[in-house]
Amino acid sequence: MSKSRPRMSTKNFILTTIIDVAVFLVGYYALFWHPIINWKLFAGAVVTFLFNRFLIKTFIEAANRVNENDEYAQPTAPLPLNEGHQIQEIVSSRYSTSRPTIFLAIHGVLHRNQNESLELKQTFMEIFQAVPNVQIVLSSDWRSDCDEPWLKRKLGIDLFSKIVGYTPVSLEHDRSFEIERVLQYKNPIKFVILDAEKVTTDRPNGLVIRTEGYKGIEQKHIDAIIDYLK
Repeated sequence: MSKSRPRMSTKNFILTTIIDVAVFLVGYYALFWHPIINWKLFAGAVVTFLFNRFLIKTFIEAANRVNENDEYAQPTAPLPLNEGHQIQEIVSSRYSTSRPTIFLAIHGVLHRNQNESLELKQTFMEIFQAVPNVQIVLSSDWRSDCDEPWLKRKLGIDLFSKIVGYTPVSLEHDRSFEIERVLQYKNPIKFVILDAEKVTTDRPNGLVIRTEGYKGIEQKHIDAIIDYLK
């Protein structure tokens, strides 16, 4: 998915536009309205014009840095998660209800049970080639069992960067309840629950894909997810 061109804030745009208009009027006056050409006034207009170009460049670069930070913004709650973390802490500012969402488990999905090699990761990544704007909310136990550096190394930046949040941790309720908490907070246009465990949802905008733990995700699951989220 292509990135939008960074734009400066409305306030900065108005400021630089006013400066450009003023520079034009002063320059025009110095050359054409003044009884004789006022070179000092014209030189001042040129210097101001060049300074305004510098301002515009600075404002755009600042906007670009904000966009980049937001693009990779992670939830504020540090991993591993526990029951004390609030929903606002575990869902980042990148989470959007207008983007299709996958609630992703790891065990029995990206790797077969008792095997943490993530040998099925590349199969899973086919989804993003077909539906580039998919976002991930991690529902795996890994969110409460490991820290962020370990998770980033294990998943790789290509997959880790797709994560926009985590489901809350509940010792009294099952994974269906944890996912529902996120849906109550922000319900995406479409979502898929991808898990080897039995997970349910009553929401009409959701699809549950249950894998067989000893097989992990299969091509038929990939095809079904792509068909649903497109």
